[in-house]
Amino acid sequence: MEMTVTKLLLKFQKKKAENDACQAEKKRKDYVLTAIQNGNAKTEGLLKAESDALNQEISTLKEQLFGYTKICDYVKDKAQAVILCTRHMEDPINTQKTDRNIPQITK
Repeated sequence: MEMTVTKLLLKFQKKKAENDACQAEKKRKDYVLTAIQNGNAKTEGLLKAESDALNQEISTLKEQLFGYTKICDYVKDKAQAVILCTRHMEDPINTQKTDRNIPQITK
């Protein structure tokens, strides 16, 4: 009986050492994972901020491109100006831009 207890005690100590090694490895990997996740979250935040800024810039540029300009008030009597000024009234999302849609200015 004493022999069995000694064998079991040795097995237990071996398994405990293996468990301790696994726990240490798990802690190390958890630390690495946390560092990677924090870096990923920071990068995602930076990308979102940059994306928001670029989307705002796109909106501003669309407003400038398709918005009404004050110069149109002064050139209403010119035929070519009327074409260009009315182009600003079109819906930028539903209008397909092709070379045929852009009026050609002749001198």
